[in-house]
Amino acid sequence: MLTQLKDYLVSKGTARDKEIPYYGKWLADCYTACNAQNSTILSPQKKQFFLKQMAKDHEDWQVKPADAALRLYEYFLTSHEKKQSSVSAPSPAEWETLEKNTREALRLRHRSYSTEKTYILWLRTFRGFVSEKTPAVLTGRDIRNFLSSLAVEKKVSPSTQNQALNALVFLFRHVLDRDLGDLRNAVRARYRRRLPVVLTVREIESIFDSMSGTNLLWAFPSKSLSVDPHSHVVRRHFLHPMNIQKSFRLAVGKAGITKPASVHTLRHGFATHLLENGYDIRTIQELLGHANLQTTMIYTHVATKNILGVKSPLDL
Repeated sequence: MLTQLKDYLVSKGTARDKEIPYYGKWLADCYTACNAQNSTILSPQKKQFFLKQMAKDHEDWQVKPADAALRLYEYFLTSHEKKQSSVSAPSPAEWETLEKNTREALRLRHRSYSTEKTYILWLRTFRGFVSEKTPAVLTGRDIRNFLSSLAVEKKVSPSTQNQALNALVFLFRHVLDRDLGDLRNAVRARYRRRLPVVLTVREIESIFDSMSGTNLLWAFPSKSLSVDPHSHVVRRHFLHPMNIQKSFRLAVGKAGITKPASVHTLRHGFATHLLENGYDIRTIQELLGHANLQTTMIYTHVATKNILGVKSPLDL
């Protein structure tokens, strides 16, 4: 099975080439330490035992990839079992009832309509993943396998994986009223290191000049009436974000900017230009709402001016 895992990782591109030989070694060491066959799924307790023993002789940066290898191997074995298992007929009526109950639970807790749409979309995606099961027999392991599939098969970002997790946690806790168990063994999605696209101040000014005749940035009510999805009352809602995005893309073209810019690019520009003007990184972190300072530090790689803005007190 370990040999098959190597071919699997290469085909999926989940692990880096230089990591794959170490994955095999760590897995072999783990199954030897646990005195288990490498075709069986280890319990969380056995995996934690191995990782704790490994941490005594290895650095943290070595233990974390070993943990990732164990997560990947569990998903690999589970996927192999799923292919061999018999598939029973799904129950559409039960899933439709579950979707209805989820909507009611979301509205009872006054969640926004966008959250409702997102959670229902993840529920339907999850339904497709566990199509051979009925809601009555779903477990936390199904969630772990689904989250792992998002990381391995779909290669989603960590934020997307967390969004799916939140939707399914809500489903189990507030709709199914069921214990989730331990979800820590799911394969974690990886961040893709990409620098943000940043517009110069002059480019931003030219975009707004190009949008000056659209009135979209300032006229927030929609031009047409629509049906409220909750109350089914016909009323005038706010302008849809897609309209602003469309107008922004047209303005970018009129301004002659070839960068792949969107409205979100203005956020990147806001952070970068604050850095270039000497504002401290902690203030920018608060303004952007980043939980982790390392996320804000990405902007230091694209700032072109003195980002520190340091002045000696003696100069004052």
